[in-house]
Amino acid sequence: MQEDRGDPVNLALCLDGLPAGDLPAIAAEAERRGFQKVLAAETAGVEPFVACAAMAAATRSILVGTGIAGIHGRSAASIAMAAASLAALSGGRFVLGLGLQSREVVEELHGTTYGGLGAMRETIHVVRRLLAGETVTFHGQAVGIEGRRLAFPPRVPVPIHVGALGPRMLELCGEVADGLLGWFCSRSFLDQIVRPRLDAAARQRGRSLAGFDLTWMLPALVSDDRGARDLMRPYVATYLTTGWPSYDRVAEASGFGPAAAELRRRLHHAPHFDEVAKAVSEEMLDAFTLCGSAGDVRAGIERLRGIGVTTLCLFPIPPGQFYPLFPGHFPASLAVSPTDLGGLRRNVAAILGGGLV
Repeated sequence: MQEDRGDPVNLALCLDGLPAGDLPAIAAEAERRGFQKVLAAETAGVEPFVACAAMAAATRSILVGTGIAGIHGRSAASIAMAAASLAALSGGRFVLGLGLQSREVVEELHGTTYGGLGAMRETIHVVRRLLAGETVTFHGQAVGIEGRRLAFPPRVPVPIHVGALGPRMLELCGEVADGLLGWFCSRSFLDQIVRPRLDAAARQRGRSLAGFDLTWMLPALVSDDRGARDLMRPYVATYLTTGWPSYDRVAEASGFGPAAAELRRRLHHAPHFDEVAKAVSEEMLDAFTLCGSAGDVRAGIERLRGIGVTTLCLFPIPPGQFYPLFPGHFPASLAVSPTDLGGLRRNVAAILGGGLV
């Protein structure tokens, strides 16, 4: 991937865990503060396309997008219709971010079959053709459509970004996507794994990555609390204890393989999650997050400018949050506190008011 280390990084905001009614005002304030993009994540809260419609209606210039929308709970046609509608409503400001989500989310929340890499490849193929105004017939392993087209395809192409960490998904992204959404990774992982995989796949396809949007998504917590960094440790521990191959590869490439293994060992013996979180080092916090006072976070952003990342996306978290990512992730005896919605709102306000742009 061609890097231009002289260009400043764009700043984006990715929102999750907030009620739908909060989103228009946050998007409008992000636009006023100079953020270039605002994304809606998908877990079990606000439907991301609905969130984008609300944010687009409240803004005039900022890009809005899904970051990400899962492909398994929707047909390719429904994704294309939503993307075309949002492109029209936003005046061409919509970015379609797609992801697989985890097998547990797909099977337990959506009650459907996990299709993996093949499903993503087929979905992008069909969605892109529909958005181009084509009449599409396609019979794949996971996606099917018979002689259908959109009544109102977008006037300009909708960028398609893909959430990817695994090697094969990174290669698919380099082959067919317009951008990458890289969640919970480090600069070392970006340099050692992400860029080489994207570059190799693009070269094999004979494709240029000029204009490709490499987005680095980082958990963010802005607070003047002296213990602000301690309030980020549980979140980092949550992701480094999953034992999933993608996050294990991230930990290894980032130099934290043994440390992640120690976190998992603690998790199975700790009476409280604090015993796990306190083992998250300062180096881990610096590698995977932006946290501390507004001045600390501004300094962190400045250190990341000019490293070849197109967009730095801040993902506000509730202070002190930890939660199981799948059944069995945490021991049954480990109590999990409810989400601190007030703390999340204060964090979003601090990020917007922190003069980060």
